[in-house]
Amino acid sequence: MKKKGKPNRRNGMQPPRGNWANAYARARMKAGLRQEEASQELHIDTKIISNIENDKHNPTPDIAVAMARLYGDDRL
Repeated sequence: MKKKGKPNRRNGMQPPRGNWANAYARARMKAGLRQEEASQELHIDTKIISNIENDKHNPTPDIAVAMARLYGDDRL
């Protein structure tokens, strides 16, 4: 008998959470990355990514280019 309840996030049944209105957040989520993973790859603090994705901080040009490369989205 199957167990009822919320789908487990680990098995991929739950969509990623985030600010879908922000282009940087959408690109990161489409790339299948969590903020922690992106921050490690970009060598920046997770708080910076969070602030960018919540429209509290604009990325510097070098961070914007690095995000576009990492996420595979040249429209950023």
